[in-house]
Amino acid sequence: MNEINIPSLLEPDLAYETGIHVGDGCLSCYGRKNYEICFTGHLINDLRFYKEILLPLLKKLFGVEPILKSVNSRNSCRIKFSSKKLFLFKNKILHLPIGDKNKMLSIPEFIFLNSSNMLSFVRGIIDTDGSIKFIAKSKKKKIHYYPQVRIALKNKKIMQQIKKILERLGFQYTFYKETYKDERTNKIYSKWCIDLNGKDNLIKLFEIIKPKNFNHISKYKIWKKYGFCPPKLNLIQRENMIKNRINPIRFYKGS
Repeated sequence: MNEINIPSLLEPDLAYETGIHVGDGCLSCYGRKNYEICFTGHLINDLRFYKEILLPLLKKLFGVEPILKSVNSRNSCRIKFSSKKLFLFKNKILHLPIGDKNKMLSIPEFIFLNSSNMLSFVRGIIDTDGSIKFIAKSKKKKIHYYPQVRIALKNKKIMQQIKKILERLGFQYTFYKETYKDERTNKIYSKWCIDLNGKDNLIKLFEIIKPKNFNHISKYKIWKKYGFCPPKLNLIQRENMIKNRINPIRFYKGS
C-alpha cells in the first residue's frame, strides 16, 4: 500500500467521505495489529457508486488503493482495507467510533467549520443512508409521481444535527421516530427519520446537495423525463428505462 495521506480538515472531500463513513462505513480492531476500515453497500444498487465514486475518493484523499469485492451470499458489495494511521485518524481525530456507530455522540466538529463541509457531509449521508421514492398519493392517479427523500438513522443525536444543517440549507422537512420489526431476529427496533417531501425539495436536493449515488440519480432522471418513477426497480432496470429500452408504462398495465 502507498504512503497514507492525512488530508486537511478544511477539505470538502473529507467531509463527504465522513458522511459516507457514517452511513456505510465501520472501524474494526482485531488484536493489536489489524486496524480495519470497511464500507458495505447493496450489491446491485451501490456497486457502481462504490466503483466509480468511493474507490477514487479513497485513493485521492488517503492514497489507499483498496479492493472492491462482491459478497453474493449477502447481496452486498464491500470495500475493506487496513491502515493503523488512517484508523487512528478517523477514531482519535474525527471521533468516529469503533464498531457500533450508535455510540457516536455528535457529528465530527470539523464538519461545522464551513458551509462546504456541511453540504459535503450531508451529500455523503444521503448517498448511503438516504432514499428516494415516489408515491401514488391519489387512488385515481395510481402512478408514483410524488417525491419523498428520506434519511433514516438509529442515532437520534446525529439526526438532530443533520436536521439543523438541512434547516440552514433551506429545506422543509418532517422529523419523527419510526419503529420496525426485523424479520430475521423477530425483534422490534426504532430509528429516526427526516422526510423531505414534494418536488421543490427534490429539485433543491439535486441543485444544492447534488447526490452522486447513481441509484438516486437514476430515479431523478426517470421522474424528470416521465413525471413519475415506478417503485421496486433496481439500478440496472432504471438505467435501461432511461435509455428507452424499458417502457415505464408497462409496470402499470392492469392497474
